[in-house]
Amino acid sequence: MEYLPYILAGCVATLLCRFLPYFLFKKRSNSKMLKYLESRSTLVIMIILMIYAIASMKFDNIWLGMCAVACLLLAITLQIWRRNSLISISVPTILYIYIANFSGL
Repeated sequence: MEYLPYILAGCVATLLCRFLPYFLFKKRSNSKMLKYLESRSTLVIMIILMIYAIASMKFDNIWLGMCAVACLLLAITLQIWRRNSLISISVPTILYIYIANFSGL
């Protein structure tokens, strides 16, 4: 229960970051800046998530560290290749969880 304010603050910040450009540039819907933000926002969010994930990891086990870096590169590759956030997040996550839980480490 003590984490609820932090979760709500994160939700509000995420919503503001996602919807604020659309409200600011509503009158200029053909704006080049809005088109640029729209096309790049997914990649920027993926990069922020990856930096956050790597910064909080402990690389005590070299094998899990190498797997984490491999899954990170897989996520980057999938995002650039398919441009689908669901695939870019879920496939490396499932792979890493599988390796971490079932590899006998």
